[in-house]
Amino acid sequence: MRFLLHQLTLAALLLGSLCGCHLFTTAGEGMSHKPILPPLPVAADGVIFEIYSARFPYGREEENAQLWDEIDEQAIDRDVRRRLQKNGFRAGVVSGHIPRQIEELLGLKETVDQIGRPTPIEADGRPKVVQHVIHVSARRGGGQINASAVYDSLDVLTAQDGEVGGRTYLKAQCKLILSAVPQGDGSVRVQILPQVHHGQAKPGFTSFGQGILRMTTSRPSQSFEELQIIASLAPGDMLVLGCLTDRQGSLGHAFFTGRPAGPLEQKLIIVRVIRSVRDDLFAAGASQ
Repeated sequence: MRFLLHQLTLAALLLGSLCGCHLFTTAGEGMSHKPILPPLPVAADGVIFEIYSARFPYGREEENAQLWDEIDEQAIDRDVRRRLQKNGFRAGVVSGHIPRQIEELLGLKETVDQIGRPTPIEADGRPKVVQHVIHVSARRGGGQINASAVYDSLDVLTAQDGEVGGRTYLKAQCKLILSAVPQGDGSVRVQILPQVHHGQAKPGFTSFGQGILRMTTSRPSQSFEELQIIASLAPGDMLVLGCLTDRQGSLGHAFFTGRPAGPLEQKLIIVRVIRSVRDDLFAAGASQ
């Protein structure tokens, strides 16, 4: 009897190891790269984004001018653009051909029907360009982009409704909340909401739909609704986010500058649409 129980236990452990988190076999001689389980279906309202974060020396006016000359800031609503500028932000859209300045900054080399990838550039042991891909679904909520490291203490001035105010945040990190809604013509309505997360993490619950709640921990956050950026992007288009260099102490300065190891640096965050799932579904339906 003990022998039988022992064999059943080994079988159960073996089955558990096959059904765990590792969906792909390890590469090796005679081993297949084919997944053990089929890939999970992508949400019907999902959008695939490529996110770039690039850093470069702060305050080089000529380089900044050349960079933003090729970015369409008029694509952002005029009133929103004014509020962004008052708070030290810059935002614009790149459609079609990628400007040379951005291509060089990111180390991109575009080829036909292929999304460019940044060439690793090292400085002081840190990459100048960081790139990752995220999937955003309207039903599952937006994605988060970390725009800054964690500040021990962050003092910022904000301009709202014609009034200037200041606030100090402890243990603060600047984040961009990315939301997207695919449109019927294949474009994507992209929303970027600046937030400052601060203080100590607290337990709470997050809804995953269909009555499913999961316990999570999160920190208090301050949303800046009046600075929310909305843009319509086609696959391949870019939403470029940065700061004005003459607004030190502003919210935009906190989001898009840093001093991780030495001189002050600027940062540029680029949100690029790779694929709109809804567009693919319409295309599939039209061909039937």
